[in-house]
Amino acid sequence: MGCSGSSSASDAGSSSSQSQERLAFLSKVRLFKRLPQPDHRALADAMAPQTFQTGSTIIEQNEDGDSFYIIQAGTCDVDIDGKTVASLKAGDYFGEVALLRDEPRTATIRATSRVETLMVTRETFVKLGLNQKLDFPKRWAVAGGGNKVSRSEERRVGKECRSRWS
Repeated sequence: MGCSGSSSASDAGSSSSQSQERLAFLSKVRLFKRLPQPDHRALADAMAPQTFQTGSTIIEQNEDGDSFYIIQAGTCDVDIDGKTVASLKAGDYFGEVALLRDEPRTATIRATSRVETLMVTRETFVKLGLNQKLDFPKRWAVAGGGNKVSRSEERRVGKECRSRWS
């Protein structure tokens, strides 16, 4: 009793409760609506919670990426080349481009409040087949968030990205 590394029935109950909470949250995220139910459970079990404080840089543009994040609570800014282009909130996600295309990060994500996320690694992302089962929209930075760029800036960046992806 009380030994480090030992688990108890309350630990198992807590773990199960956390998994249930993750499962309930994931079922509300639009990205996962078409994901088969059995995959929801596997994803919920595989995701690791991570918390970031206000001002923290979660991912940095042009760095290699090996993880995908879904925001459970809090807000983040999306910066591309030092310019804020969008804001993200609970239910939004980021980091998938680096996993889907094995490319460097396309944006910097910075916490504008305390942010709670669920994170999945590249290894788990591929093992669960998320790269084939999920329908990620083509986008030039990240999903969700209220866009803070003008329509002309959005078209310009969109054209640049489309020509790069073609």
